[in-house]
Amino acid sequence: MTSVAIAARDTIERPLGTAATLVEQTGAPARLPFAYLERAGLARLTGDEAARRRELREAHRLFM
Repeated sequence: MTSVAIAARDTIERPLGTAATLVEQTGAPARLPFAYLERAGLARLTGDEAARRRELREAHRLFM
């Protein structure tokens, strides 16, 4: 992965982490799986298959 891709990933991951924290703080757990779906999409775009699967599993667990 190039340094540009790493910087872009970090720029995207930060707001996703903030969103997950806000969801937990506001008591809106039904929204949390969507943050994990977005992280899975980001992992797919960066070619990180292990992270993609991990994020999808967590999203699935939270949806259930």
